[in-house]
Amino acid sequence: MATAPPAGIYVPAVLFFKNDDELDILSIKKHIIRLAEGGVTGILVQGSNGEAQHLSHEERFLAIKTTRETLNENGFKNVIVMAGTGAPSTKETKTLNVEAKQAGADYVLVLTPGVWPPQMTKENILKFHREVADASPLPVLIYNFPTVCAGIDLDSDILNALAEHPNIVGTKLSCGSIGKLHRLTTSNRMSSFAVFAGQSQWVLPGLFCGSAGLIGATVNLFPKLHVKLYELWKAGKFDEAMKTQEELGHTDWAVAKLGGVTGLKRAVSDLFGYGSESVRGPLTAAGPEKLLSKEGERIKLADRYASQAASYAASNISTKHGPYNKQSPDSSGIPHVSFENIPYLPSETAATRGPASQVSLRSEYTQLDNDTNRYPKLARTTSGASNMARGNSGGPRDETSQRTANPSSSGSGMASQASPMLAIGSGAIRWDVRDSPSNLRQLYKSTRRGEGVTAPALSTKSRYLCLISYDFPWTIAISTTNGQPLTVIDVLEALYESLHKEVRRSEWALAIDVQRYLMMKANKNRRKSTVAMGIRRVDWLGSRCMFKGLEKDDELARKRLMPGDQPSDVWVVRFGTIPSSHPTN
Repeated sequence: MATAPPAGIYVPAVLFFKNDDELDILSIKKHIIRLAEGGVTGILVQGSNGEAQHLSHEERFLAIKTTRETLNENGFKNVIVMAGTGAPSTKETKTLNVEAKQAGADYVLVLTPGVWPPQMTKENILKFHREVADASPLPVLIYNFPTVCAGIDLDSDILNALAEHPNIVGTKLSCGSIGKLHRLTTSNRMSSFAVFAGQSQWVLPGLFCGSAGLIGATVNLFPKLHVKLYELWKAGKFDEAMKTQEELGHTDWAVAKLGGVTGLKRAVSDLFGYGSESVRGPLTAAGPEKLLSKEGERIKLADRYASQAASYAASNISTKHGPYNKQSPDSSGIPHVSFENIPYLPSETAATRGPASQVSLRSEYTQLDNDTNRYPKLARTTSGASNMARGNSGGPRDETSQRTANPSSSGSGMASQASPMLAIGSGAIRWDVRDSPSNLRQLYKSTRRGEGVTAPALSTKSRYLCLISYDFPWTIAISTTNGQPLTVIDVLEALYESLHKEVRRSEWALAIDVQRYLMMKANKNRRKSTVAMGIRRVDWLGSRCMFKGLEKDDELARKRLMPGDQPSDVWVVRFGTIPSSHPTN
């Protein structure tokens, strides 16, 4: 039995033509690379936005082959290629499926023929799709788009019947029916029949109803923003996800009012500087005035929103897909931008910032921690407890830029466990991370102050661990240099020190407007009880400043860290909202 495509964000890529009506291969390649760099799970070639109905068999084959080869050559081998193979007859659809396989596609998306609507009874629809699936060398998804097939709308009974076929593995619902989607997701396992929303305007409601994600046209414009929404939803950050969905919903409708594929091509070409607005007749290309309309202004507003978005998934893109931007001005593979393009911090002016210079926004592609090293070593000349005794718990420590091997030397192969004082759910430590850990209000009631916090942080007595979190995008690597195991207080001090660094310009630039607002609000509240000035990383947490403990989450670790760079002791630090009864220190 065939397997459904992985859940995520898919894009029905627009296809570019030259002015002489021939395929513009160079622009097609540029578009594919930009979409892949945006973190999409897959690319649909020859959907309705790819003008499949205007292509010959040879051009369809070339479009699929070009997409697959471009992805492979640029380090995106695991990006799915889906091919639209809709045709007026069963015979031609079967042929296109075979050719899609030969060209390098992973899945095919089949549209119900709409040339003779009176003939397309329920029985004929089922017969058509089953015969096509029987003969297809690739797993099949059903494309339900009444607008482009004479109003034929497959209901949930038909789709559920087709879902029983071993080679039919999903559907794209461009009909916009959330009720239909919910009926399908509650009747089928996602691993065998994946149900995708067909428009950006209802991707989040679809996810809440069990969808596998989105195959949507507006992803052509803003792939990172869509991936951000998906990752926020997976992380349970529903308020932030709703803000992003609000932006995408308005933008999706603006694209539709621009004329669908014609307006979409104009927007992509004008905003990103490649390809042209050319379409094949009888379609008419959208003129430049389209982007001067109210809808065009809406899209440009969304472009500014997207350019500021601190993508929750951006730090995961490299682990999924590999290298980026081989035309980068340096060997890092990361594009450079001018300070002139970075929004000002609240305390900055043009005079205080100084002359425009080049800054690498490496953080957008890796982590937002250290420009040269994703796992900065917090060097310690003495134990954390000694530092606290000298009153240095809040002072900065040296963060080296040299990558170091994991110095954990337990060598036992045993699974590491967090100290009972650090483990999630223990409630042993009641700590507002805005305050120094030296002022902890409550330890184990049966433990005298000072004993518990100097115990080893991990059961393996490791000298190294790495902290990540759903609540912030940084990695915090902690190690000792005195040969002693990490202690509980070492971990708490390192977390405190990292969270109380000032937010960098590049980090501020990547934060979306709502995140900046929350940081400034949190900063204002924090400064009522502290002399620390400036926007600090702890402000990123907003009101979620209560330390809840550490837990293991291998899935998040795999997403956050580069393959081969994953330390053996990676822990997720959890935070909660400060209870109203919690006293401030």
